[in-house]
Amino acid sequence: MGTRHNKKLFFWGFLVTLLGSTVIYLAAIAHGPDFDLEMIREIPTQVKIDEIQKAVSDISTWPQWFHSLKEAQMLDGMGRPLSVRDWNLQPGSLLELSIDPKKGPWKRFKILTSVTQYVPKKELSLRVLKDSSGKLNQIFDRLDWKMEFKETPQGSLIRGTVSAHAIHWRSKLFGTIAKKILLTQVFYPDLLKLAGMKNVKSGISLSPTEQ
Repeated sequence: MGTRHNKKLFFWGFLVTLLGSTVIYLAAIAHGPDFDLEMIREIPTQVKIDEIQKAVSDISTWPQWFHSLKEAQMLDGMGRPLSVRDWNLQPGSLLELSIDPKKGPWKRFKILTSVTQYVPKKELSLRVLKDSSGKLNQIFDRLDWKMEFKETPQGSLIRGTVSAHAIHWRSKLFGTIAKKILLTQVFYPDLLKLAGMKNVKSGISLSPTEQ
């Protein structure tokens, strides 16, 4: 009985020590220095670059391949919506993304992004400047989305990169123990949907005054 009792004490003592060490380790990460995070994903597709370019260049089609995106709007330098006729995707363009997870009006929010790089048929990069919910800005002080496109003998290759600078205990903790899950949740372009875009048609409907 004594030997069995000692084994139980040893087991529980070891378990408590392990759990305590784990808690201390995770706390050190959560309250440690800020750090960078990055995730890269590549999606091959038979869709040609020209079709992908149509979906990328026309922001009215973005709700078809952005996660939970209801509407994309281009803004001027003062933050005012531009007329569709004045939309011109280029570095420096300001884009407002209206996100609707379809879980009630209180879950809707907007993300303000800036185009940091745009090379037709090659690359589109966006930087998240502000989100109205405050959730993204609270855990990251930098969040970038990059999509690169390459023509292949079979069709195309889409390469997506999400990079961020973690500043909050949650982003630092989950960025360490579950980086892929965390960065997948904050990367709104859906590469699989983009890879399946064929015969893309503009979602723009011009009013009589704009035609």
